[in-house]
Amino acid sequence: MKRRIYFLISGLIQMMISVYAIFTADKLANAMLDTLSIYPENMRARLTDLLQNSGGTYFIILAVICIVLNIFIIVWALNDKLVKNRGKVIGCSVASIFCAAYQFIELLAIINIIVMVTAKRERKEDSPTEKEKLPVLKREKVDKSKMIAALVLLIVYFSQFIWKDMLPEGEKIGVITAIFFYLTMIILSITLLFPLLNSNFKTFKEHFKAYIGNLMGDVGKFYLAYIVIALFASFLTKSDTSVNQTNIEAMPIWLSLPLAVIYAPIVEESLFRGCLRRFFKNDKVFIIISAISFGLLHTIFSEPNLYNAIVMGIPYMAIGGFLAYLYTKTNNMCTNMAFHAFHNAIVMIFVILIKGL
Repeated sequence: MKRRIYFLISGLIQMMISVYAIFTADKLANAMLDTLSIYPENMRARLTDLLQNSGGTYFIILAVICIVLNIFIIVWALNDKLVKNRGKVIGCSVASIFCAAYQFIELLAIINIIVMVTAKRERKEDSPTEKEKLPVLKREKVDKSKMIAALVLLIVYFSQFIWKDMLPEGEKIGVITAIFFYLTMIILSITLLFPLLNSNFKTFKEHFKAYIGNLMGDVGKFYLAYIVIALFASFLTKSDTSVNQTNIEAMPIWLSLPLAVIYAPIVEESLFRGCLRRFFKNDKVFIIISAISFGLLHTIFSEPNLYNAIVMGIPYMAIGGFLAYLYTKTNNMCTNMAFHAFHNAIVMIFVILIKGL
């Protein structure tokens, strides 16, 4: 009973502070602008753009997320299902720390985590509902025709690094050619892998809750590791973002958004997971090759030197390795495409905020 009362009070307080943050969002943005001198130069410039262009909106979004998270916690407390949903409560509290507009919210969220970590399941009703198991899909059977299809897709994709330099100068020609190439790659990817994608999509749609329930823990662990890896790469290169990401941010939103959430999930997953796995039978070898190739592709042609290309490629390698791991675990390409689209959508939200709404 004491636990329920605490979480009700904690949730209500965090919500009230978040509502206050919504009405004082501009002041919060201006206050944060005054503290940016402690950050490295590159990071300071990006944060300045974010706060000047969308500072108020940024804090409003964080406050709304914090309110929604605490609504979930309050509902679980009212229904006496806190311990039953212990993992979800901890997850919401961790997210509240990152979305906190004020330090008092962070403090309460940390207390939430401590309380739930030490909570014991003493009643039968505290046991979590048994999750539907992941569908058991067999690994794709590979023959010569599928190997050739994978090779064709890889050759067409990497051919862009040859013919790009041969194009006549002109921004319009470059954009038109790029759009034509992107559409061609999407069509080729779907066509050459259609039997696999078709069967995978049907299974993913039918067992969507099972995929979400069973993979959420893996996704959470990945993001915790990814944050550390990204910070480490930034420290080594003294840059908070790769040139590839900077180039994406420089694109008009009407082009970069569909590239990030449609083109990349379909084409890159078809190439670096679907095609590559046809060539590597050993799962560990496949994960390593997929991670390294995916990471370096995003940096090797854009970074100023090999050192930066390798170091700034490490966060991308982490993403590629995790996606390859997901594929070996589920044998479902649609799982990969869904997570890839989700990850890129989060990145694009920040890009839109930095550029201004």
